[in-house]
Amino acid sequence: MENIYNEELLADGWLCIDLDSNQYMKVLDNEEYEFCEDRVDNPKLGTTYVYKATIDLKDYSLKEVIEECSGYYPAEKVTEWWNDKSELALIAECIFEMSN
Repeated sequence: MENIYNEELLADGWLCIDLDSNQYMKVLDNEEYEFCEDRVDNPKLGTTYVYKATIDLKDYSLKEVIEECSGYYPAEKVTEWWNDKSELALIAECIFEMSN
């Protein structure tokens, strides 16, 4: 798998949040995040591509956030985070990981 881990991303404000998938996050503001990671393109050949997406939490309702995070965290915990704005980056990461 190609490794996109490099000093340029880190110097530009990206944080490496998962080395296994070369996943990076950049905080754009307190409710908007940019992500990139390696994703498998062809499992037989082992080829990958870099997938990037911007997640703006202002575009999501609580119901949508709970649905996106349901594979990772219980609805009660996600609701708590959403209401007190304590784990917005984690919520955005869940949405990114569920996106195509």
